[in-house]
Amino acid sequence: MRVLYADFSPGHAWNGRDPEALEVATATQASVRTASSFLSAGTEALAELPRRIAFLVGGLTPAHAPATATITGIVNEAPDTEAVALPTGSGGGRVAGAVSSSKAFSVIDSIVYSAGSGTAATVAIGFGLAEQVADLRVIVPIETWLEGFCDRSLSYTHLDVGAINEIVVGTSSKINGALGEPTGNYIVPFALSRLGDLARIARDFCLAEAGKVRPNTMQVDYIALRKEAQIDLDKLRKAYAGLGVTPPETPANVGGAIVSTPTCAQPRRPIFARGHWGIF
Repeated sequence: MRVLYADFSPGHAWNGRDPEALEVATATQASVRTASSFLSAGTEALAELPRRIAFLVGGLTPAHAPATATITGIVNEAPDTEAVALPTGSGGGRVAGAVSSSKAFSVIDSIVYSAGSGTAATVAIGFGLAEQVADLRVIVPIETWLEGFCDRSLSYTHLDVGAINEIVVGTSSKINGALGEPTGNYIVPFALSRLGDLARIARDFCLAEAGKVRPNTMQVDYIALRKEAQIDLDKLRKAYAGLGVTPPETPANVGGAIVSTPTCAQPRRPIFARGHWGIF
């Protein structure tokens, strides 16, 4: 599946990318509720690419929502749990909005909600960001994105998913095209852990593209930004290209015997520090 290297995390004015991927908006209860059956398409997507779990609170009376949702499942191939506090207003009560877990789950066994104060709120379960994916709200406030990429056909503030997809999917495809199978040893997503700096490069590409298509809102020097991001991507591509972890095409002749270079147990990783790439 395609990996997004930059996207929007759940929060104020979240556009709701797959907000009901695991469970549609469901009325709250005044008692503890356990969800243990989830939509198959969502569970399959998690198995392919672990992600943070997002909770979108709404309904006629969001204050009826429970205080916490405790997730039990698999994180990094080991059983794990996390209690997520649902959106809270300045007065301490529940409010409409979205939050996500800090851990990326590959399997969800159950989600247990604490008792709510009524049944007029709803909570949907969807996806937050995958690991090491840049949040596009980090350097540009969500209000600015909404000004430039709002879906005007809706009566409420909502990002235009198609317009956002054009930016983030296009950027991810660009990165995949540059880094995919650089030595014939890796596919995208990489067998190696993706570098955190890759998310920054993706974020810069996205911002540059946004500045190009919405120059009146995203007032950035998109040409210079895109050029700088491309330079960093080229450095990363060259660093990955130097990581061979399988025997070479032509075996080495050592002392008259034909042998293959042994496979590295732990491949070295490229690192980025203060504008310079290296290998360790």
